[in-house]
Amino acid sequence: MKNIIAAFLLSVIPLVANSETKIEWGSHERDSVTYVEMVASPTHFANIVIYNNLTPIEYEVEFMTITFNDYEFNIRYEAGDRDLPDVVTVIAPPGFKAIPPTISISERDFGVIEIHQLLLF
Repeated sequence: MKNIIAAFLLSVIPLVANSETKIEWGSHERDSVTYVEMVASPTHFANIVIYNNLTPIEYEVEFMTITFNDYEFNIRYEAGDRDLPDVVTVIAPPGFKAIPPTISISERDFGVIEIHQLLLF
């Protein structure tokens, strides 16, 4: 019975991959993977790239953390019900600023939040 419960839980857990700089969930088989990824930028500290793809999730709010160059960036991901846009907010650590801090992303679309390092004197 425990094996059946464990198999069921593994099948419904939305997180399918989690590295320090990328978090994704959904189904590769159904081409419905949504992800949040932090990548270096040549003009500022980094970009947080979000791809919103029709994952079979009703409205929910998830909190996640991405570590990039030893800094932790907290992300609030609000998945819109069905085909409503998702809303993503980045809370940057001290010394950094997310521009813009919140964006709305339609289904099957990308969004980018820039991360700028502040010069503190």
